[in-house]
Amino acid sequence: MRISAHSLRIETGRYNNTPINERICKYCDLNEVDDEHHFWLRCNTFTLKRNCLFGKISSINPNFLSLGDNHKLLTLMCPTNAQVAKLTNKFASIICSARSKIDDGQPFDRGDYDNNNFDSDSDSED
Repeated sequence: MRISAHSLRIETGRYNNTPINERICKYCDLNEVDDEHHFWLRCNTFTLKRNCLFGKISSINPNFLSLGDNHKLLTLMCPTNAQVAKLTNKFASIICSARSKIDDGQPFDRGDYDNNNFDSDSDSED
C-alpha cells in the first residue's frame, strides 16, 4: 500500500487517465474515491472486518479508537508494533482477496470475509 503496489482505483485510474474524482470505489455504495483512506477507514462493504481489526488493534493500543482518521491511517499504514503490522497485513490480504473474487464474478457472501480467518495467530506467514 505504501508504495502504490495495489489495485485501488486511485492508482489504477492513473493508467488510463481517469480523473481522480471518477476513481470511485466499486465495492460499496458510498460513492467515494477508492484511495487508501477509503480502503482502510471507510469502505462499508468490509465494515465488520474493519471493526474486528480495530478491536484487535485497540487491545494493543488502547487509544487507537480515539485517534482522528489521519492518525488511524498513519497507524495502519506505518505500524510501529509487530503485532499491529501483522494484523494490518492480514486485513489488507483478506480485503484484497475478497475484492479479487468479486472482480472475478465469484459470489460475494459478506460472512466469508467478515467473520473468518482474522486471528493474528490463525495462519503462518501470509
